[in-house]
Amino acid sequence: MKKIKALLVDLDGTIYQNGKLIDNTLITIQKLNKNNFPFRFITNNTRKSRQSICLYLRKLGLIIDESYIYTTMYAAINYCKKNNLKKIKIISLTDEYKNDVSDIDIVESKPDAIILGDLSEKFNYYKLNEIFIELQQGAKLIALHKNRYWLKNNNITLDLGPFVSLLEYASNQQATVIGKPNKKFFEIAAHDFKMDYANIAVIGDDIESDVIGSINTGMQGVLVKTGKYIEEQVEKSKIKPNYIIDSFSHITKNLFNDEF
Repeated sequence: MKKIKALLVDLDGTIYQNGKLIDNTLITIQKLNKNNFPFRFITNNTRKSRQSICLYLRKLGLIIDESYIYTTMYAAINYCKKNNLKKIKIISLTDEYKNDVSDIDIVESKPDAIILGDLSEKFNYYKLNEIFIELQQGAKLIALHKNRYWLKNNNITLDLGPFVSLLEYASNQQATVIGKPNKKFFEIAAHDFKMDYANIAVIGDDIESDVIGSINTGMQGVLVKTGKYIEEQVEKSKIKPNYIIDSFSHITKNLFNDEF
């Protein structure tokens, strides 16, 4: 196994949980900076812009430049530009995405593509049918991710993935999935590192989204026992992380021979 020389780090459930930084996260980030160790944050969060995430992290005590954060919306907008999809309808629970949008035409009808984010409890028959009709009329479906579930108020709850699958089945169209575990998302986030993917580790709490995505991209997958980690599911899974650690801070044991 190659030496880890850079990190891609998940946010919710890995860096923070329930509005607080997970133990020793701040110290770990400080150590990474002190050692000039390259890292970036990656998230499937469909509700917040990069700017908003920076402000949120700052409130938690973590000062990070916006350029260190890669969101699925940011990647989806760039995908649309590269593929000449000009009229875009964005389905999102909030309008924070506007901070990450530039040089595309946001429309409410007759779109070239629909960027689908999570609507949580606002997903209903009428909204899903509206999207279905536009897909039937030729719009392409771009899903910000396809996670099965996420952790909300310490409870497992449905995420975007089941609704993406519903729309795929109804419209007989395969969605373009932008976020984790899509290889392209990891490659975009790792672009600044300019190194062999085998030297990059992805750290997260989701064995499907974070670990399998990293391994399929040729990176090392590190699973943390925080966030939505469920031991029974990990034991039954055919996916085998390169490392399983108690929390994000324990990565420094490998990097800097810490005592954690």
